Amino acid sequence: MKFRSEEERLAHPQARLIPSALCGGMEIFSIDEITDLEIEVMKKGLSVLAEANVSAVDKKGKMRLWCAFAVSHPNSSDAEWRQCAKLLNIHILDYHFVDDMLHIASGIGNIWVLNQLATSLQPAELQEKIIQTSYPRSALELAALGGHLAFMNRLVDLAGDKLQDMIAYGNFSAFRQAAWGGHLAVINRLADLAGDKLQDMIAVYHFSAFVSAVSHGHLAVINRLIELAGDKLQDMIQDVIIAQPHASAFYQAAAGGHLAVINRLVELAGDKLQDMIAAGNFSAFVGAASHGHLAVINRLVELAGDKLQDMIAADNFSALRGAARRESNRLHFSGIYQGAREEARQAVVNRLLSFPAVFAYAETHDEESRQRYFEYSLDDQEQAYDQRHIHPFVTERLADLHRRRAEFIETYPNAVFDLADSEEVKLCFYMLRNLIRRNDPTLLDEMHFLIEIPAVKTLLHTAVTPAEPNELLRLALAVNNRGAAEILLTIPAVRDLATQNDFYRAENRGELDLRALATDSESSMRALSAGEQQRFAQAMARYQPMLIGGGVDRLMQALRDQLMERYAAHPAEITQESGQRCQLPADWQAFQVLNLTEKERGEALRAYYTHPDHTAWRYLAKPNPWMSADASYINVDPSHPTERWSTFDEYQSLIAMLYLAATDTDPAVAPTDEHTIEGRLTHFIAELALIGRAHNWDDTRVKMDKAGHPVLDSSGKPVREEYDNQQGDKPSCFSGVKRRLFQSVISHPLLDILTRERVLQEVRDFVRAHFIKAITPSNRADLKTAWKNYISSLEPEDTAPFKALDISPTQQQALQDHLCKKYGAAFSEEPHFVREVSEAFEFTQTDPPAHALKFSAMIGLEQLLKTPSASPSFWQSEQPARSSRNDGRTPPSPRSNH
Repeated sequence: MKFRSEEERLAHPQARLIPSALCGGMEIFSIDEITDLEIEVMKKGLSVLAEANVSAVDKKGKMRLWCAFAVSHPNSSDAEWRQCAKLLNIHILDYHFVDDMLHIASGIGNIWVLNQLATSLQPAELQEKIIQTSYPRSALELAALGGHLAFMNRLVDLAGDKLQDMIAYGNFSAFRQAAWGGHLAVINRLADLAGDKLQDMIAVYHFSAFVSAVSHGHLAVINRLIELAGDKLQDMIQDVIIAQPHASAFYQAAAGGHLAVINRLVELAGDKLQDMIAAGNFSAFVGAASHGHLAVINRLVELAGDKLQDMIAADNFSALRGAARRESNRLHFSGIYQGAREEARQAVVNRLLSFPAVFAYAETHDEESRQRYFEYSLDDQEQAYDQRHIHPFVTERLADLHRRRAEFIETYPNAVFDLADSEEVKLCFYMLRNLIRRNDPTLLDEMHFLIEIPAVKTLLHTAVTPAEPNELLRLALAVNNRGAAEILLTIPAVRDLATQNDFYRAENRGELDLRALATDSESSMRALSAGEQQRFAQAMARYQPMLIGGGVDRLMQALRDQLMERYAAHPAEITQESGQRCQLPADWQAFQVLNLTEKERGEALRAYYTHPDHTAWRYLAKPNPWMSADASYINVDPSHPTERWSTFDEYQSLIAMLYLAATDTDPAVAPTDEHTIEGRLTHFIAELALIGRAHNWDDTRVKMDKAGHPVLDSSGKPVREEYDNQQGDKPSCFSGVKRRLFQSVISHPLLDILTRERVLQEVRDFVRAHFIKAITPSNRADLKTAWKNYISSLEPEDTAPFKALDISPTQQQALQDHLCKKYGAAFSEEPHFVREVSEAFEFTQTDPPAHALKFSAMIGLEQLLKTPSASPSFWQSEQPARSSRNDGRTPPSPRSNH
């Protein structure tokens, strides 16, 4: 039987019994093979030897068979040992067999052989054999390596006055081998026997025993050697842990993945900790990475302190290159580390890539990496480095971000998902850079997703990579990624910086003209993802030519003018302390010259804040003097820091299109559901106003009834409500603007936006269709009886007939699939809609345990049990669900998406 690795051999139930010390090199066993006869001897013992033809087996083969029997039957009797030797024609005392038998016996701890030699050889001859045989390792060394304490004690008995020579042989090789094997009892025995040579034994070869114990993670032996080191402990720490970078104990522990040992060495290092970590240009970190030891990597990251960035970047990011090296180029057989598995090293690669500096290096060196650093040749590579590591990492991190965003929205439906960790934000920036570099149109939605994270958006034009401002736009230019360039140019800071640098014409080696893209009104919907563009496809087809013809800037000014006209017709006003009514001017400077008391000024500001037309105008004002001093999601003029305004400018094209839709008087797009053009415009303005004050609704208070008493919920606790704090404007962030705009135009046939009410109506229609089909003439009578029993008893056992009609998970998924197909991204990309449908079929503690009973009122169960009903249109014909619309006469909920 052949083995591909030492690890595979050690997994075999019989082959694993052969000590590694007797395998490979000059040893009697090869490292990768054991014969079928040897395995059978291990399984069945002497009976196999008795039947086998061993006469043709050579001397080495006989030694192997004897060893196979000995390791598998260690408690054999004297007679059985003799019979085994006889069957194999082995004469232990024969000159040709003595060294071999003593060597094997030492490796497996077989005292019977040693006793046979002791009774037959002269003491001096035996002592000579014990100290040195024809094999590289002495008997004591082999016994110590295998931890055979009883055998070793017998050697001590037989050594006589040669004891110290035996212990000191090979520069105390037995002591070092015991440490290598982790045999504490043997260490203690040799320490007792060494006498005044103890410190020499510990210190030999730069404290080799200590390094050996560390290399294999033998913590108990390590601690014992620390105790034994005495006043040489500090020398050992300096010499072994710190002074020998690539052979140090710390490096060996890290490369071996021995976390407990790492922690012990950290304790010993004291104020030399950072020196130990940095030794050999952070060789321990590189060693741990190269062998796939994630736990050690994480511990070193914790310990590195302000040297972390130096450590991960050491030797041209050697840790990453070592971890990413292919498994096939490693030794499979004996050695300290055995070659870490691919998945273990992949985990380390992913951990290292989570550092922005590492990812930034890796994603820009993929071609060089696969040809030079990562041991790929272009004609035999299975997958390019970027496909093996970079792309899967980015996919996984994006999936995690999507999951976290969905969970966040589920918990905080009115808040905006953002990132607080500056390192994670930088990583997202570099992941965005990688998506741009790939120049794949299918990745544009993921670019949108990353850009909409506020913390990421603020970095887009900055020099995240030193001396590389506007790096992403310039990369899009370099790789001719038109889609990415269009998206980035919707960001004012990116566009402004590009304008200042003549749109990087000096760097242009491709086909893109950034100046043309920046002024192209046909690309007005660049800020929308593919799914969002799908929702607006019909409206875009109608209004895009109008945007091009009228110009976005002129349409925005028309909107501002209309807001001012509406304000002039119905201005905000206050009653002054004198009793006179005072109409408030629209302009800030005019407001400033009013002779108002402090109280009157406060009332005036509150009047502005509650006026929808003026608030919508302020949202579109640049600058907006009414802005709160601590507003977060705003733009600031660097030359005049007091001049601040909202982030509306990157959505001007969308706002302009929606304004056209809201005011469109063409009968072909007349308001639906008995709404009016005025109502549609009023609703649109109210939404703009709410965007302008989205974060003024962040606080909550106890809700009061008309009598001034707290409103209580069903459990008796006060109900809390959100409210406008009546302070300076705090507008919505980027993604909140988009969500609010999506619902800003109502009763428009080309902007039939999916709402919660429509989703719930879809569920109602589906459920009713299900039970119309499920209740048949054959089960109606039984269900009627069960219904009567249940409504009189409310006992769960009476629900069984209805339970059989439950809507199965497969049917529930069919509804989800239907809604995804019918509404597309409007449903699938809104987690709260998906959750609403899923939760509709779940049972709460107060629900009856059957869907028919849970939905009894919704489906008119009692009536269905009396007479059959025609199937509704929903599931068969897929007619649109009924819609509940806000007619614009009352403002929408203030907290529906900041």
